[in-house]
Amino acid sequence: MDKINFFKTESYSKTESNSKTESNSKKNKPFSLNYDFVINGKSLLNLLNQPPRLVCILGWEAREQEIQRLQLRIPPELISGRYSLYVCNECGDIGCGAITAKITKEKDAIIWSDFGFENTLDDVDYLNNDKRQDFYFDYTQYIDNLNKILSM
Repeated sequence: MDKINFFKTESYSKTESNSKTESNSKKNKPFSLNYDFVINGKSLLNLLNQPPRLVCILGWEAREQEIQRLQLRIPPELISGRYSLYVCNECGDIGCGAITAKITKEKDAIIWSDFGFENTLDDVDYLNNDKRQDFYFDYTQYIDNLNKILSM
């Protein structure tokens, strides 16, 4: 087994900018709480060399259902058998495109692998084919971290 990586989620407030109708003091106001996947202290988006045009799947309405998916308690929603990690920041729909991964359990570890960009029309476009990145997480720490979000 490869090295165990440190997994956590971080929350942050998304901001809304409406410079046409509001003064500068009200220009950037928080309007929702979002999350990011952080591995060994770095955003997964950065590790995959992806721009922040997508948002973490945990920032949408079905947070409990998505956590159950990430914990492998219910099957993935995608026909490909893969799991959405980041989705459209406007609507959360995979049809707009999403960063997805294969998530498996092996002994006492959760493994995220085969990262790709996916939508409902095209085949998966795998990311970083030249240097494959798999992340191994301690099962208990991974599950506990995701469960903390439900208690917030």
